[in-house]
Amino acid sequence: MDISENITFSYRDHHIFQHPVFKGRLFMDYANALRRAMTSAVSPMTDSLKANAPAIQSEFRVVNSKLDGLQSIDSKIIDAVQEQIQAVGSGLTKEIIRSKDQNIATMTDSIHEVRRMARS
Repeated sequence: MDISENITFSYRDHHIFQHPVFKGRLFMDYANALRRAMTSAVSPMTDSLKANAPAIQSEFRVVNSKLDGLQSIDSKIIDAVQEQIQAVGSGLTKEIIRSKDQNIATMTDSIHEVRRMARS
Protein backbone atom coordinates (compact mmCIF):
# COMPACT_ATOMS: atom_id res chain seq x y z
CA MET A 1 0.00 0.00 0.00
CA ASP A 2 1.44 3.37 -1.03
CA ILE A 3 0.93 6.58 0.95
CA SER A 4 0.03 8.46 -2.21
CA GLU A 5 -2.95 6.15 -2.79
CA ASN A 6 -4.73 6.81 0.50
CA ILE A 7 -3.57 10.16 1.76
CA THR A 8 -3.27 13.41 -0.10
CA PHE A 9 -0.91 15.98 1.29
CA SER A 10 1.49 18.56 -0.09
CA TYR A 11 4.77 16.67 0.19
CA ARG A 12 3.85 13.06 -0.60
CA ASP A 13 6.41 12.99 -3.45
CA HIS A 14 9.25 14.03 -1.15
CA HIS A 15 11.98 11.40 -1.04
CA ILE A 16 11.60 10.82 2.72
CA PHE A 17 8.07 9.50 2.20
CA GLN A 18 9.41 6.85 -0.20
CA HIS A 19 10.86 4.99 2.79
CA PRO A 20 9.11 1.67 3.55
CA VAL A 21 8.01 2.84 7.01
CA PHE A 22 5.55 5.21 5.31
CA LYS A 23 4.11 2.40 3.18
CA GLY A 24 3.17 0.12 6.06
CA ARG A 25 -0.25 -0.51 7.55
CA LEU A 26 0.66 1.07 10.90
CA PHE A 27 1.53 4.41 9.31
CA MET A 28 -1.55 4.30 7.08
CA ASP A 29 -3.78 3.75 10.11
CA TYR A 30 -2.05 6.61 11.92
CA ALA A 31 -2.34 8.95 8.92
CA ASN A 32 -6.04 8.16 8.47
CA ALA A 33 -6.76 8.62 12.19
CA LEU A 34 -4.89 11.92 12.14
CA ARG A 35 -6.85 13.11 9.12
CA ARG A 36 -10.17 12.17 10.77
CA ALA A 37 -9.15 13.95 13.97
CA MET A 38 -8.17 17.07 12.07
CA THR A 39 -11.42 17.23 10.13
CA SER A 40 -13.60 16.62 13.19
CA ALA A 41 -11.60 18.72 15.64
CA VAL A 42 -13.61 21.09 17.78
CA SER A 43 -12.07 24.46 18.35
CA PRO A 44 -12.80 26.40 21.55
CA MET A 45 -12.84 29.54 19.44
CA THR A 46 -15.43 28.06 17.08
CA ASP A 47 -17.56 26.93 20.01
CA SER A 48 -17.31 30.38 21.57
CA LEU A 49 -18.28 32.07 18.31
CA LYS A 50 -21.27 29.76 17.88
CA ALA A 51 -22.42 30.45 21.44
CA ASN A 52 -21.96 34.21 21.18
CA ALA A 53 -23.07 34.76 17.58
CA PRO A 54 -26.63 35.83 18.50
CA ALA A 55 -25.36 38.46 20.96
CA ILE A 56 -22.78 39.69 18.45
CA GLN A 57 -25.47 39.91 15.76
CA SER A 58 -27.69 41.87 18.13
CA GLU A 59 -24.87 44.33 18.88
CA PHE A 60 -24.28 44.81 15.15
CA ARG A 61 -27.99 45.57 14.70
CA VAL A 62 -27.88 48.17 17.50
CA VAL A 63 -24.76 49.81 16.05
CA ASN A 64 -26.28 49.74 12.56
CA SER A 65 -29.44 51.39 13.87
CA LYS A 66 -27.41 54.11 15.60
CA LEU A 67 -25.41 54.71 12.43
CA ASP A 68 -28.64 55.01 10.43
CA GLY A 69 -29.87 57.64 12.90
CA LEU A 70 -26.61 59.57 12.70
CA GLN A 71 -26.71 59.41 8.92
CA SER A 72 -30.22 60.86 8.98
CA ILE A 73 -29.04 63.72 11.22
CA ASP A 74 -26.03 64.33 8.96
CA SER A 75 -28.33 64.42 5.96
CA LYS A 76 -30.53 67.06 7.62
CA ILE A 77 -27.47 69.15 8.53
CA ILE A 78 -26.19 68.94 4.96
CA ASP A 79 -29.61 70.01 3.64
CA ALA A 80 -29.61 73.01 6.00
CA VAL A 81 -26.10 74.02 4.94
CA GLN A 82 -27.08 73.74 1.29
CA GLU A 83 -30.09 75.99 1.92
CA GLN A 84 -27.81 78.54 3.58
CA ILE A 85 -25.39 78.40 0.66
CA GLN A 86 -28.27 78.95 -1.76
CA ALA A 87 -29.45 81.86 0.36
CA VAL A 88 -25.98 83.41 0.17
CA GLY A 89 -26.02 82.99 -3.58
CA SER A 90 -29.45 84.57 -3.92
CA GLY A 91 -28.62 87.63 -1.81
CA LEU A 92 -31.01 86.91 1.05
CA THR A 93 -28.20 86.82 3.57
CA LYS A 94 -27.07 90.33 2.66
CA GLU A 95 -30.08 91.62 4.55
CA ILE A 96 -29.37 89.33 7.50
CA ILE A 97 -25.73 90.44 7.60
CA ARG A 98 -26.74 94.10 7.23
CA SER A 99 -29.21 93.77 10.12
CA LYS A 100 -26.58 92.05 12.28
CA ASP A 101 -24.09 94.82 11.42
CA GLN A 102 -26.67 97.39 12.49
CA ASN A 103 -27.25 95.53 15.75
CA ILE A 104 -23.50 95.44 16.41
CA ALA A 105 -23.23 99.15 15.62
CA THR A 106 -26.13 99.91 17.97
CA MET A 107 -24.53 97.83 20.72
CA THR A 108 -21.20 99.59 20.18
CA ASP A 109 -22.90 103.00 20.36
CA SER A 110 -24.61 101.94 23.58
CA ILE A 111 -21.30 100.85 25.09
CA HIS A 112 -19.72 104.20 24.18
CA GLU A 113 -22.71 106.06 25.67
CA VAL A 114 -22.41 104.11 28.93
CA ARG A 115 -18.69 104.93 29.10
CA ARG A 116 -19.39 108.65 28.50
CA MET A 117 -21.99 108.64 31.22
CA ALA A 118 -19.61 106.87 33.60
CA ARG A 119 -16.94 109.54 33.03
CA SER A 120 -19.25 112.44 33.80
